[in-house]
Amino acid sequence: ADLLALASLMLRDGHLDRAMVALDQVDLADEELDLVRYYTIRGLTHLRRGESELARNSLQSAVEAGEVDAVVHIYLAQVNYRLEDYRAALESLDRAGAAVARVPSVYHMRAQSHWLLDEPQLALAVLDQASTLFPDDATFLRRKVFFLIDMNLFKEASELGRVYIERTEGKREDFIALGNALRASGDLDDA
Repeated sequence: ADLLALASLMLRDGHLDRAMVALDQVDLADEELDLVRYYTIRGLTHLRRGESELARNSLQSAVEAGEVDAVVHIYLAQVNYRLEDYRAALESLDRAGAAVARVPSVYHMRAQSHWLLDEPQLALAVLDQASTLFPDDATFLRRKVFFLIDMNLFKEASELGRVYIERTEGKREDFIALGNALRASGDLDDA
């Protein structure tokens, strides 16, 4: 039986324990074994089981075993982010290359990673780049407003917040945050 195909099918159908049983039976000494595929399936199975450290180890083994699709680097970035290894998450996103240049969630992860690494200028630059690439997606503008508020740049946050509110319906917490930013910037009437 093709144990990798079986494990892949079990993973796809959500039978994670069965997928792991099939993977545990794979002969790693087999010279014809596609190690990239093996470690990718193993990593995805661990990921779906919530075993982040094991998922990272397996996905990293897939990368080391040979050329992988960009999506493997994205999964590795997600695992690193979940493990709060933000530098490794950024490195994985970099390795994914141009294949993910048009994926909005990649920019959110990149910006948040820079932010959590205390690199606010890089986080804001990523959000500016994403806003240019995805002009209809106001979530980048919203995130930038909240970053500016966290940086105590209330005047800038209130100006940008107004732009955000005009472009979208806004959520209740958006109006509250904008009101607080306006209040902190001294614009009490608008607040």
